[in-house]
Amino acid sequence: MCQHLAINWRLIGDFRIVLYSNRRRNERQKRAIGYLRRNERITNMEFQEINKTTKKTATRDLQELVRSGILIRSGRTGRGVYYSLNPTYKGDIRGHKGTRNI
Repeated sequence: MCQHLAINWRLIGDFRIVLYSNRRRNERQKRAIGYLRRNERITNMEFQEINKTTKKTATRDLQELVRSGILIRSGRTGRGVYYSLNPTYKGDIRGHKGTRNI
């Protein structure tokens, strides 16, 4: 069975076009999803601490999770930004092998 995430869709006339990504999440992203299953939100700094990584890597990983529809970003820039799990995300407890319903 092939697992995919619907990452984007739009209506064109009477048709709904869905774009899929089957890219696997890395271990840092899986750890963040697991963290969000136990906590309401995560910041870039918390992501860095959990994964022992740089700000640049944390930003890139979090942005990828937002683009794939797994996380929702709140706030604009700086210290006020945090990320929460998208309620429509249906991954397993470790945060992978799931689908996002649209």
